[in-house]
Amino acid sequence: MRILGLLATIASVLIILCGTQFTVLSNTANAVPPKAMPTPEDPQPVYTSYKGVTVGMSQADARAKLGESSQRSNSGDFYTISNNESVQVLYDKTQKVKSITVNYSGSLKMAPSTKDVLGEDVKKEADGSIYKLVRYPSAGYWVSYNRTAGGDATIIITMQVIPK
Repeated sequence: MRILGLLATIASVLIILCGTQFTVLSNTANAVPPKAMPTPEDPQPVYTSYKGVTVGMSQADARAKLGESSQRSNSGDFYTISNNESVQVLYDKTQKVKSITVNYSGSLKMAPSTKDVLGEDVKKEADGSIYKLVRYPSAGYWVSYNRTAGGDATIIITMQVIPK
C-alpha cells in the first residue's frame, strides 16, 4: 500500500514537472498577469549527482554505482535505498541517464535541504509545502525540489536533461 502511495506521489510530481503551468486570472478588468522571475544568466548547479550518478552518464555506469535495482528495464530503473528513500533513473534512447528522481518519505532526517540542492533556502508555504525548479543551461539540466504539504510529507528531488 505504501508503494502505491509513493507511486501516486511520483506520478503527480511528474505531471506537475512535465505539464504546462497554468495561470488562472480572474475575469475582472483589474486582473494583472504575474511578473516573470528572471533566471540568472549562467547559474551553476549545487546538486550535481545522486550517489555518483549524473545526468548524461551511461546506463552501465549508473547501474554500477547504484547496484541491483528492484525494477529494471531499458528505459529506467527503480531502486529502494531504504524504507525512507528510493530513486528512479530514466534513460534516453541512447541509454544515457536523462532523469534522476529521488524520493524521501516517512522520516525526512536524511533528506537534503533546499540549500543543499538549490544553493539557497526556500521558504515553506503556509501548508508546509515547497516547490522550486532551477534551470542550469550550461550544465544541460534542471533541478527541482518539491516537498508535499502536511505532516506526512514527501520530498522529491529531480534532475532532468534540458531538451535541445
